[in-house]
Amino acid sequence: MADLAWLQEHFGSLESLKGKKIAMTWAYSPSYGKPLSVPQGIIGLMTRFGMHVSLAHPEGYGLIPDVVETAKKNAELSGGKFSHVGSMEEAFKDADSVYPKSWAPFHVMGKRTEMLRANDHAGLKTLEQECLAQNAKHKNWHCTEEMMKLTKGCEALYMH
Repeated sequence: MADLAWLQEHFGSLESLKGKKIAMTWAYSPSYGKPLSVPQGIIGLMTRFGMHVSLAHPEGYGLIPDVVETAKKNAELSGGKFSHVGSMEEAFKDADSVYPKSWAPFHVMGKRTEMLRANDHAGLKTLEQECLAQNAKHKNWHCTEEMMKLTKGCEALYMH
């Protein structure tokens, strides 16, 4: 809700958000285990207000399928759009605002929860190393000046 209020403040009103494009993208981080709540909250909420939401992440970093389906339905009902694209560049193209954010793969969060419940410290350490290695394969997924030049007027709002 704070992100919605911030966008409303910058664009003038809730009504003015209709048709604005927001790029919700995964971004590299040298750590892992970050929650899915931010990207899922953004795609679910902003599509309710008629925004054009473009979701991008590397293969294997998908969100909970039901949340993605909800975002699609919200977009249909509000007159917004929801697209799931294959690259950060594609998501940033002509975006009014961008939200690069790291998150852990959905399937990893499930494994991590099971290991925490089982008190499997060795398994958690192994999983962390695997996830850090997976993240390292995607170091090119980060917001740069060049990436921001792809946005609408080269001056999109940067959310964090």
